[in-house]
Amino acid sequence: MAEQNKQTGQNESYTRTSGPRMNVESFNLDHTRVAAPFVRIADRKRLPGGDELVKYDVRFCQPNREHLDMRAVHSIEHLTAELMRNRTDRLIDFGPMGCQTGFYALTLGLEPAEFLPLLEATLHDILGADEVPAANEVQCGWGANHSLEAAQAAVREFLAARDEWEVVIPDAGPGAPENPAVPAGTGPEDPAGTAGTGTRTTLSAPSAPGAHAVPSPEDPADPADPEQGDRP
Repeated sequence: MAEQNKQTGQNESYTRTSGPRMNVESFNLDHTRVAAPFVRIADRKRLPGGDELVKYDVRFCQPNREHLDMRAVHSIEHLTAELMRNRTDRLIDFGPMGCQTGFYALTLGLEPAEFLPLLEATLHDILGADEVPAANEVQCGWGANHSLEAAQAAVREFLAARDEWEVVIPDAGPGAPENPAVPAGTGPEDPAGTAGTGTRTTLSAPSAPGAHAVPSPEDPADPADPEQGDRP
């Protein structure tokens, strides 16, 4: 398997080949090319203080072919959001996709070499859980809408395909273009003077030391984004 097909799809093109670019990164993803299950870097943002946010697309199901039961989605969200924080203080947010095919994990600077084993260990913790945390009317907005059994079944299947997580587009050959990010000049800084030119950075590659990643129009922590956020 070609090396460029691994590590969240570095050096691969995920984007649609037609139509205008949209503000939401996932709307520019060509969902017909990807092969779930996979884990990919969906976005990066360098904050004014120098910290970097790294957002992961944790995709359980093949888009437009299958989806998770909503009770499984809800319970995996609760379980992962709680149990992963037992292992790291760098998880900012873990929330479900509205399409019910996976989740987004927003982290403080976790690179794939750190995040993938963390995710794997957390999912094993889920298999050992005997209850869904906060699955009640006091702590959750729909406390009855949970199923530990359904969540564990989905997690078990995802873990069984661990060797496939880092391959996003199986047929992407050598020399495939890098995964484009958002147009440059959309944030408060545009040191290269490229605003409006359509110049793009790379989401999946680490930012250069001291460099400012080009901010996306989509705020990864925006609670209004239907595919973001720890939700009770």
